[in-house]
Amino acid sequence: MNDLRSTFPLLLLGIGLFAYLLVVCADKVRGHIRATYGDVAELKVRWTLFGPWAPGSNNMKFKVSFTDGEGRHREMHAVTSFFGAVYLNE
Repeated sequence: MNDLRSTFPLLLLGIGLFAYLLVVCADKVRGHIRATYGDVAELKVRWTLFGPWAPGSNNMKFKVSFTDGEGRHREMHAVTSFFGAVYLNE
């Protein structure tokens, strides 16, 4: 029981760190989509475990959907990491 009490704060710290990285990477994807496609509407960025294969082990994958300036609805996967670039797979 004593071991569980000592690992619980580390578990909470890990969950908090993952949530922070998730928010930072999702904001990076939003910025990249807006810079690439310009004026977009209904931008949704959702984290997913599944998606395209990407090299490296520290990747976060997002499913992205939005309507571009020409009125077309687009869906794609975005792969990014905390220190890396954003890669789009349409």
